[in-house]
Amino acid sequence: MKYDSGKVNDKGQPIRNTIELRLIDSFKFLPSSLDKLSKNLEKDPFIESAKYFPEELLNLLTRKLAYPYEYMDCPEKFQET
Repeated sequence: MKYDSGKVNDKGQPIRNTIELRLIDSFKFLPSSLDKLSKNLEKDPFIESAKYFPEELLNLLTRKLAYPYEYMDCPEKFQET
């Protein structure tokens, strides 16, 4: 994956760095489904998160949600709002 370093070369062109990511599917190593594991979490350990999010949003943060893996195919999409 290439990204801008924030610097420019002698010709004024942006310098692009490359980073290699390896995504390992750790799901295979879990003792149960993510849904079951997330439901087993107690809300008490999320003391710091609870300072910034109301309870109904905290419930969203502590459960498994869908992630658009196929849509997120380039770094620019992470900047979208």
